[in-house]
Amino acid sequence: MALQREDDLAWRLVEEHRDLLTAEECTAVFVDLGIGEYLAAIRRVLKSVGAQGKTLSAASASAVRAWIDCYDADAEFVELLEGARR
Repeated sequence: MALQREDDLAWRLVEEHRDLLTAEECTAVFVDLGIGEYLAAIRRVLKSVGAQGKTLSAASASAVRAWIDCYDADAEFVELLEGARR
């Protein structure tokens, strides 16, 4: 799988899981995207997916895992990904 840029990954996750975000979360995530806070946007979506007991698509989970591995992302993102893959 080709690695995605952080901004592309953030937008992809938001587009795929927007329906799981509350109105407040949706507003916050679009503010994050608008100001270039892509880590915050990714974090919000993964937290929301995991908190609702939902799962990422296999392709999205794979993209997040590749991003984590490539950028040596914080352990927090590994935990959030695991919560969104159950």
